[in-house]
Amino acid sequence: MKRRMVFVMLVAATASGLMAGTAFAADYGQPYTKAAAPPVYDWSGFYAGIYLPGARMGYNKQIGTLVFGGEAYAEYWKNSLDIGNGGKLKQTWSSGIRARAGVAIDRTLVYGLAGYNFAKFEAEGTVTSNDKWKGGYNIGAGVEYAMLKNVSLGLEYNYSRFNNVQSVIGGVTQKNSFGDHTVRAGVNFRF
Repeated sequence: MKRRMVFVMLVAATASGLMAGTAFAADYGQPYTKAAAPPVYDWSGFYAGIYLPGARMGYNKQIGTLVFGGEAYAEYWKNSLDIGNGGKLKQTWSSGIRARAGVAIDRTLVYGLAGYNFAKFEAEGTVTSNDKWKGGYNIGAGVEYAMLKNVSLGLEYNYSRFNNVQSVIGGVTQKNSFGDHTVRAGVNFRF
C-alpha cells in the first residue's frame, strides 16, 4: 500500500509539474511589440484664417520640428491718434506681408513673425492734408493649437511701427511716428 501511495503521489507531482510547465509555456516565445505611436501633426500646407479684426492667408513648411512660412493679411479698425493742435489721424485699413518661423510641439505651434505693412491714415479735426497710406514694419509672436486636422485656434501679439507720417495743420507740415500694440485671436483653416 505504501508503494501504491508513493506511486500516486509521484504521478500527481509529475502531472502537476507538466501542467504548470504547459501553463507557463504560453507566455514564452511571444515577441514584445510596442504599441504604435500616434501620428505627429504636420503644419505644412496652405491656410486661411479670420483673426479679429481682419483676415489672413499663407503657407507653412515643416521640416522636423521647425516650421517656416509666409502670410499676407488685411484688417480694418479705427484707431484715432491725437497729433496736437486739434488734429487727429484715424488709422483704418492695414495690410501687409510677413514671414513666420517657429517650433512645432505636435499640435502646438509657437512662432515669431516679422514683415512689412501699410496703413491708411485719414485726416480728422484741424488736419487739412489728404488721407494717405504709409508703410512700416511689423514684428510679433504667437501660438496656435490644432483643434482638428484642418482647424487651429491662435493667439498673437503684434507691434507695428509707422515713422514720419506727414500731415498739415493750419498750413504747417508736421511728421509724427506711431506704434501699434495689438493682441489678436482667431481661427485658421488648412487645406
